[in-house]
Amino acid sequence: MTFDHYEESFMKHETRLLNLAEVIECCTISRATIYRLIKKGDFPSSVQQKGCRRVMWRSSDIQGWMNALQYTKPE
Repeated sequence: MTFDHYEESFMKHETRLLNLAEVIECCTISRATIYRLIKKGDFPSSVQQKGCRRVMWRSSDIQGWMNALQYTKPE
């Protein structure tokens, strides 16, 4: 899937569950960075289905987190 696919879903306000690979692709950050942000409490909480080991994130939570980021202009 491409970033455009995720962006299109977000624009339609569709909430779906994203796995780690999809979150990495969508946010364009590494797995290590995601886990570092989770440890610091700076990344959306994951969800887990009962009886399933797979960790997922709500697309709406990821989109909200991305929208809240403040980008600084390089000097």
